Amino acid sequence: GSLGLAALATVATARTHSLLRAGHGLRVASALTSGYSRAFYLAAGLAAAALACSSVVPSIRTRREPASARAADQVDGADRVAIDPA
Repeated sequence: GSLGLAALATVATARTHSLLRAGHGLRVASALTSGYSRAFYLAAGLAAAALACSSVVPSIRTRREPASARAADQVDGADRVAIDPA
């Protein structure tokens, strides 16, 4: 969480400084707003990408799971040994 927030703060600061240095006649408040907006859009894009990944990854795992479950059953069957307590 804190690493992501630091990255977003860096993006916002870089955009703000870029606008102020370019000398477009922007006020500091407008430059700050633009910087935070860019960081917000970046965070929203990353959240959308995470949502897309979270819907794809489980379907990939379920397709692979039956093969691994069969292998686990084979191993479990090989490990079972009948022990006579007498």
